[in-house]
Amino acid sequence: MPDLDALLRKYRDRTSCNPPDTIEFRVLTQIQAADAAAPLQLIMQPAFRPAAMFAGLVIGVFIAGIAPVLTPAHSTADLGVFATDSPHLASAWLNANSKQ
Repeated sequence: MPDLDALLRKYRDRTSCNPPDTIEFRVLTQIQAADAAAPLQLIMQPAFRPAAMFAGLVIGVFIAGIAPVLTPAHSTADLGVFATDSPHLASAWLNANSKQ
């Protein structure tokens, strides 16, 4: 076995190819540089998540609170078509036809 270990060490020494500047290293460096240069990188940090959730809650409450003020008022006459005594209900038409 010691001969096999020595042969394997010699083979590894002859075939080792580890260039200092590989394409993978350059690509990873560019990706990390682009991530560091992103303007929203600071906001995406875990420490800012509660602040982002609070801001979303405030925006939602504001929109939900201001929406009724900004929408025009609807009269209840628009809902009259759903009343039980509405003349345009299918049941009213069926009753009218059965009486004839």
